[in-house]
Amino acid sequence: MGLGSMDAYSVMATASDYLPEAVGGYLRLPRDWADTRPVDGYKTSLMLLVEQLELLGSTMDKIFDAANRADAQALIAHGKFLQARFGTHDSLNSTAPVPAEPTSSLDL
Repeated sequence: MGLGSMDAYSVMATASDYLPEAVGGYLRLPRDWADTRPVDGYKTSLMLLVEQLELLGSTMDKIFDAANRADAQALIAHGKFLQARFGTHDSLNSTAPVPAEPTSSLDL
């Protein structure tokens, strides 16, 4: 998986700092107090933790998708290189239709 330096930093910081800090801050509070007492407007500590975890999760999903897209583009570029270097071949032809995956057991 190809990660840029900023994305790689974000992944490492999330695993080693951002996530542990969010969970640790919540766990240091008494459960009943954290889950029921509003601390930021109407939001409880539990609500704040859930928001932070959702933000971290969606950010990691975006980084994962970007890395996979970059790897897929590299594979396409390599196929075009091979095609130019060694001639056309059906398996390297990027315009060939890709069979659809079955959507249900009836399509099998």
